[in-house]
Amino acid sequence: MDSQFRIGGLTLKNNILSAPLSGISDLVFREITTAYGAGLTYTGMISVSGLARQNRKTLHYLDLGKDCPVAVQLFGKNPEEFAKATDFLAEHSGFACIDINMGCPVRKVVSSGSGAALMRNLDLAKEIIELTVAKSPVPVTVKFRLGWDSQSLNFVELGKIAEQAGAAAVTLHARTRQQSYTGAADWTKIKELKQALKIPVIGNGDIKTRADIAAMLRQTGCDAVMVARASIGNPWIFAPTEVRPSLRQRIEVYLAHTRRLLQYRPANERQAIAEMRKFAARYISSFSGAAELRREINTIDDYAGLEKLLKPQLSTNYAHLLI
Repeated sequence: MDSQFRIGGLTLKNNILSAPLSGISDLVFREITTAYGAGLTYTGMISVSGLARQNRKTLHYLDLGKDCPVAVQLFGKNPEEFAKATDFLAEHSGFACIDINMGCPVRKVVSSGSGAALMRNLDLAKEIIELTVAKSPVPVTVKFRLGWDSQSLNFVELGKIAEQAGAAAVTLHARTRQQSYTGAADWTKIKELKQALKIPVIGNGDIKTRADIAAMLRQTGCDAVMVARASIGNPWIFAPTEVRPSLRQRIEVYLAHTRRLLQYRPANERQAIAEMRKFAARYISSFSGAAELRREINTIDDYAGLEKLLKPQLSTNYAHLLI
């Protein structure tokens, strides 16, 4: 099912990609998804305004992992800021490609004219893509939705604009901005876009299992699949074959994820442990007693306490993990 995938001059080991997830896709998350098989990972959305000003907090999002192909996802509305941000990225080698977000449905983002709001201003969208492509030393891709709402489905038009402006590939989240993350993704529209373009099309939306990945590739003819929320606490979805992780595996990887985060942010153990609670809802689930175990996790603020709580759930052989 998985196969080598090319985006412009970039060759990836496979065509199953780990989506940009704001608040999730940090260096550690990207390392884990890569270790389990993701062909490409993405940063969360990074503001071109902050990057153009070289804001310290914004620069933190650009940390790269070892042997971890990373695409930088940019959002904004000002073409000149996209150009400045791309110039800055060009001076920092190591990024696999640049992705332009034109699909984020969050009110704070669209109210500023960014994200999915750009689907309502295709002339501006074109200018942004053209400038970014002209400045970028790596392939540029564009991620967007079906349209603003069901009455304005302009994804094919934007796809053609992106292709003509020099984008190396596009990603279609098969919902409208109005749908946000509700309702069903319409995979038939991914097929429609694939048939309309010559550049690669990456499908996104309603991927929950390896079987869904295979189904999307088969039904739409898309070139690659992007896995989003289903990958949180479930790196096994990137494995070459379907994996049903045991309780032990879930807990082991949760602890390994936590240890790696502590290595990455050694100065603030309490903050790192608190941050891992959002992953517990996914890793520590689907078994009897999971809810109670998560409640206990939420009361712990150091790794020693977390390990003391979770180790009894493991077998006596505490295996060393990939990471």
